[in-house]
Amino acid sequence: MAKWLMAGAALLVAGLLKIWQHTNAPLTLQDYLAFRCGSGTEAHGDSFLTFAGHCWGCPVAAAGATMIVYAAVMIMVSSRHAALPVRR
Repeated sequence: MAKWLMAGAALLVAGLLKIWQHTNAPLTLQDYLAFRCGSGTEAHGDSFLTFAGHCWGCPVAAAGATMIVYAAVMIMVSSRHAALPVRR
């Protein structure tokens, strides 16, 4: 499970760094011309939701967080099974 924790942490950090880099980058013409969900009146240039769907950071961070949670649950379950006495 340590491999899952390390891989999940790496994905989470990479995804969060990409999100941070993407949201702090200056807007370009491509950003203004890019497809945005909803109408143009709903998208505000200073809103985080404006950037939804523009980069791969969100799904990578979500996958990393999921891997960390999965590994943590499996570690807790395995340690709980090891602590329980075997009845025959």
